[in-house]
Amino acid sequence: MKLELRAMIRKEFRQVFRDPHTLGILLLVPMLLLVLFGYAISMDVDNIVVGVLDNDKSPESRRITELFQVLDVFSPGESPTSPAEAEEALVDGRLNAALVIPSGFGRDLEAGKSPSLQLLIDGSNVLVASTAQGYIDAMFFDLSLRLDTEWRVPTAAGAATFTPPIDFRPRTWFNPELRSTVFLIPGLIAFIMVITAVLSTALSVVREKEKGTMEMLDASPLSSTTLIIGKTVPFMVISMLETVLILIAGRFLFGVGIMGSISLLLGITFLFLLSCLGIGLLISTVVDTQQSAFLLATIVIVLPTLILSGFIYPIRNMPLPVQAVTFLIPARYFITAERALMIRGAGAGSIWPQSVVLLGFSIFTLGLSSLRLGRRRRKR
Repeated sequence: MKLELRAMIRKEFRQVFRDPHTLGILLLVPMLLLVLFGYAISMDVDNIVVGVLDNDKSPESRRITELFQVLDVFSPGESPTSPAEAEEALVDGRLNAALVIPSGFGRDLEAGKSPSLQLLIDGSNVLVASTAQGYIDAMFFDLSLRLDTEWRVPTAAGAATFTPPIDFRPRTWFNPELRSTVFLIPGLIAFIMVITAVLSTALSVVREKEKGTMEMLDASPLSSTTLIIGKTVPFMVISMLETVLILIAGRFLFGVGIMGSISLLLGITFLFLLSCLGIGLLISTVVDTQQSAFLLATIVIVLPTLILSGFIYPIRNMPLPVQAVTFLIPARYFITAERALMIRGAGAGSIWPQSVVLLGFSIFTLGLSSLRLGRRRRKR
């Protein structure tokens, strides 16, 4: 019995060492994922981009502006020159919040009239919005206590009432109730699409390798491009139908609608799925077993989509080296555009950079898959 067990163990070790791809994945990838995800996973919020529209240009209004430069949690953004420009910056996602200081703010403050300040917050990212509002509320409360006028305003009867020196009015846009489902559903759609498109394509091709039917296709007169198109079209149709069903379910089950153009959303979804199918095909040209394909797809694209795409954790909070890695993840661009369209109602001008990048991903992955497939067929 001991000899049989020893022989079995020795056989399994030989099998593992014969497959360098699997061995490398088992030994090196866990440490890489630990380092990468360990730095990426953080619920702390920093670098909240705030723009200030100062219509007063008084010493008092400049004092308000300087407050955002003192706290490390804030990152100064562009300075809008009009309310319309501030709104556009919020819709495009260039600002997380915009503070509007009205003209006459300093004069009214000195006169004890409690001038108003309006804070517009982008509620599409619940974590960032709630953190921004909490910090800014505390900041203005502390400012109110330190103002020269203080809180005490004498009345005509000689008594004293407590009146805040600043009428601070925060307003959350796009997601006033800060519902987490509004923030998570677009990212969840991207995550489901990655699993469906990448894994189904990779496993389908590798399954044909295992059955030997891929050799028949290699021997056929079909070009590599024809094979690539034939493999991607069915999964593209299925994935697009699945996307429509998920959007309908999100609307009626979770109350998450589409504020922007449906055609733009479907268009960028098509580009994203095309890049995912390309990645799936590329994986299938690297490995020869379904187990290896599943493992490689999970490590290369599924887990990074969950952790590094901005689905849950804000990319701005990640260390710069990790942020650099996120540029290689197609879901980063899709989720950014998807939230802009679904939550903020943005237009084509806001999502064209993401569209161009996803198109580039699609061309690169599908082109490289075609080249590798053609090289493999020539060797046979």
